[in-house]
Amino acid sequence: EKASPRHQFFHSWKGLCLPALGMTVPLALQAVGESLLYMLEKCLGPTFTPATRAAWSQLYGAVVQAMSRGWNGE
Repeated sequence: EKASPRHQFFHSWKGLCLPALGMTVPLALQAVGESLLYMLEKCLGPTFTPATRAAWSQLYGAVVQAMSRGWNGE
């Protein structure tokens, strides 16, 4: 059975791109999360409250958890 394009993309990203950058999946996802929070803070300014930061962090954590299940074959 042929793998879906999405499956092929994620596995090539995990297997080729990250090692070339010296990164693992968890490290790459952490960097993306930190970049997202930084961008939101800079764009939203004072409206990016600690509660807003916590909500975005929780949402991103849930997304990472769901994505990680796919990478681990669950």
